[in-house]
This record gives sequence, C-alpha cells and structure tokens, in this order.
Amino acid sequence: MNYAISRHLGMLERKPTRGGTTFWLTGPKGFNANEIGKRLRKRGVLIDIGERYYLKKDKRSFRLGFAFVPINKLDEGIQIIAEEVKRLL
Repeated sequence: MNYAISRHLGMLERKPTRGGTTFWLTGPKGFNANEIGKRLRKRGVLIDIGERYYLKKDKRSFRLGFAFVPINKLDEGIQIIAEEVKRLL
C-alpha cells in the first residue's frame, strides 16, 4: 500500500507511519474527505473519514486501512481513490 500511495496519491500529504495497518492522508485547503468518501463508496472503496477521529473536525483527512484488503486489490483501490481525488481537486 505504501508503494501504491506514493505512486498514485502524491498530491496528498501523508502522515508518518510506524508500523500498523493504516495510512493517514490529508488534502489541500478546501479538500473535503466526506465528499471523497461518498464518491468512493459508490465505487466499492471504503475509507475512514478523519472528521470522525479528530476533535477539531478535520474535514481534509482520511485514513486508509489495508488489514482486510487482498494484496492483489491494493493498487487498483488506490488508483480508484486517486481518480476521485483528482476529480475533486
């Protein structure tokens, strides 16, 4: 997933990760993770919206988890996310 994120989602800021099974990504000013979440759900890709995890209601961040995603689906899923991020930006 790290490679796929680097390859397809370079337009987003990535929080440093030390192990674990998730990555946190943040869009630029005006980016709306809720909107991305809605678009992705329609395409069969689920993300965790950061607004649900931050006290300040961060609307620009989202979390990608890969613990239950088959390895052969990771790159395809990240590509779908990248398509929707580009459309929103």
